[in-house]
Amino acid sequence: MGEPGTPPLTVGRDSEMAAFTRWFDERYNQGEVTGPIVITGLPGIGKTTLGREICRTHRSRFADGRFRLDLGGSDSRPMTTADALSHLLTRIGVPAVEIPSAEQDRVLLYRARMHTIAMIVGLDNAADEAQVRPLLVDSTHSITIVASRRPLTGLDAGHRIGLAELNPAAAREALEAMLDDPHRLVAEPVAADELVRLCCGLPLALRLVANRLASRPRMSVRGLVDRMKLPGDRLTWMAAGDVQIRTVLADQHAGLTSAQRSAVRRLSLIRTSEVSTEAAAVLLGLDLLSAEEQLEDLVDAGVLSFGSGTGRYWLNELVQIYARETGTPDEPAVPASSGDLTGQVRELRSVLNQPGRAA
Repeated sequence: MGEPGTPPLTVGRDSEMAAFTRWFDERYNQGEVTGPIVITGLPGIGKTTLGREICRTHRSRFADGRFRLDLGGSDSRPMTTADALSHLLTRIGVPAVEIPSAEQDRVLLYRARMHTIAMIVGLDNAADEAQVRPLLVDSTHSITIVASRRPLTGLDAGHRIGLAELNPAAAREALEAMLDDPHRLVAEPVAADELVRLCCGLPLALRLVANRLASRPRMSVRGLVDRMKLPGDRLTWMAAGDVQIRTVLADQHAGLTSAQRSAVRRLSLIRTSEVSTEAAAVLLGLDLLSAEEQLEDLVDAGVLSFGSGTGRYWLNELVQIYARETGTPDEPAVPASSGDLTGQVRELRSVLNQPGRAA
């Protein structure tokens, strides 16, 4: 939740919606809807869209309505818990003069008031567990939907929804739904499939290229694809007005530690989305145990997700592209030890390209 320009439909999210509805209906009928609903995933993955669909589908059960609050987790200075409580108390009707100055008193007042109403509260763009935990209410009358780029594993969630990239069929369906004239895709099926592939299953990327095509009716799908395939141009063309995929990825990158940023850049050198612990150990220059710890740290940071099997991790291709093109004055995009590392990567690729082996 919280990223701009997300698509208006929950295309490709039927299984997540069905699982949530089963859980919610069972708990609601028993009066046991407790614990937050936590939606997590990459920036631009569609957390806001799914959260809104949950609210729309179940709003009739919450007589006092719904509202959302952006916690600014992707900003350099996220909203403080005290400020968030002030906003929440105001939204549920507490006059400003009655809002306590002490944070803990605000927590107690908010929880007491929420026990008397039936409402859906959306907490978008959460920074971490510490920011969110005081904002949660153990109530059977109201529900809280928390969305974050991080998995927030420290929260005791009632229900978790981890969003992955859309599969190619769902991404194509979503792109068609976003275009005013979906026949443009039908007329160029090969180019349309390439465009979908270049967006790497990210709904925001699909939305941006759809907006670009819609605002340029004479541009062919092939023309856009060819421009996006030029070296260094893919992220540049994923932009519409003041909304750019590069900005969204930059916000995520800025939220990482320098060690995490360096690790992501190194993992991106192999240019494959799924990487094993063994491959990561070579790329990071670590032993297997230390490499696994580094990968798990990146999972907790919301950059990596789990791959197709044990010891395998997934790094979205667009995140890789951004990581490879970034650097700081004291740390270039390619690490200083790239001479040794490049040789290791070349050796690793030769092994991975052998029959029966995968990255």
